[in-house]
Amino acid sequence: MKIDVSQYNYEVIGGSCLCSVINSYGYEAYLVGGCVRDIIMYTLGMVDNANIHDVDIATNMPIEMLKAKFKTASNNGEVHGTILVKWNDIYFETTQFRTDGAYTDGRHPDSITFTESFKEDTARRDFTINAMGIDANGNVIDYHNGIKCLEDKVLSTVGDPAERFEEDALRIIRAYRFASRFKMTIPDNVREAIRKTKYKLANIAMERVFDEIKKCMSYGYSELYEMIDHMVTDGIFQIIDPKGYINAVKARNLIGGRAIRKNNNMGEFFTDLGSLVCMLWESDLRNAYQHYKMENETFKCAQWCFNHLDKFQDFGHDIVAEVDMVNNKFFNQLQELADAVTGFRVKKDLLDRTIKVAKIAAPFNHVLSEAVAECGYQGPKFGRMLTEVRRWHYLNIFSSLVIAHEYKYGTESELKANAIGYIKHIAE
Repeated sequence: MKIDVSQYNYEVIGGSCLCSVINSYGYEAYLVGGCVRDIIMYTLGMVDNANIHDVDIATNMPIEMLKAKFKTASNNGEVHGTILVKWNDIYFETTQFRTDGAYTDGRHPDSITFTESFKEDTARRDFTINAMGIDANGNVIDYHNGIKCLEDKVLSTVGDPAERFEEDALRIIRAYRFASRFKMTIPDNVREAIRKTKYKLANIAMERVFDEIKKCMSYGYSELYEMIDHMVTDGIFQIIDPKGYINAVKARNLIGGRAIRKNNNMGEFFTDLGSLVCMLWESDLRNAYQHYKMENETFKCAQWCFNHLDKFQDFGHDIVAEVDMVNNKFFNQLQELADAVTGFRVKKDLLDRTIKVAKIAAPFNHVLSEAVAECGYQGPKFGRMLTEVRRWHYLNIFSSLVIAHEYKYGTESELKANAIGYIKHIAE
């Protein structure tokens, strides 16, 4: 197979040009990794767009020579033969051909040996679909039948699957992600190797597992369902998160139902991780946050969504709470969570008006606070009265939008006087 790289983006073209320049110095160089897989899938008509990124390069040009001929930067990978090479204002992760020794830590090889053979270099890769290369002329180098695996939709490892998973057990989770994303079958020999080696996942840093789930989350509901289903069926959660297993089973069913309701629409997916986290671990968010070493923002999103889910599903009965919700930065994620869990959605006209109320009222909230303070309220009583005044103000705006389709702004002094009058009225 030959690829016309000129039809791809600036990064792919730049990477190919860099390979050509390396060739001019008498060395081999190839585009490698996921970018090659995605380019081939686009060429075969298996995906609709060619949004290629993360273009990596493999070469037999020694690192010291790369440093001498190009502008380079360190990515802390030189011990494993990897350096960043700048070309056309893009830094390309460039790795010298190598073979790997044993993986004592379950992630990095204890030793590496540089080689002149690209074929030997590809033999250390995880899956055949990720072990191909493209040279500077667009020729695809495929020593392990990666193209056939893509065409047959079979996820095969490079060499013995048990050895690949023993080297780095995270490859088990990656297998589920790739199979889910590309609708590939996991063959019996790979599935059997997973069952034999899955115990090693107990030694994997949980944030690495979580990163794989995050990536799958971005693909769509059906893909996420497939991945979680694989992990539940093969007993992965019992190893990586025994406390979260029951929630994982529940989340699998919820996500599956969501995918069915959406007719597996690939465009429908969580836009933020917090709503997914809430689905998976809503009964013990704090444990999940610590166990998977989640980002603090993710935890805060999940916690807020979980705490407001019931109130959101009662939307239309408490305008103060609803204005506060739509003003929250996690509101979109709350909507997604409710839709995924129960299929509940706020009627569009009600939601649009509430958002408009929030926008209209925002510049005047300080006026309401001043009115309550001038009436002598302090402490807890201040908060309770402010809530009542906000409700009065928001309902006035909402009614105007319903009846007149607009809200006529008065002055701040007029609003304060009216608010004080309302406070005195309800206090009688």
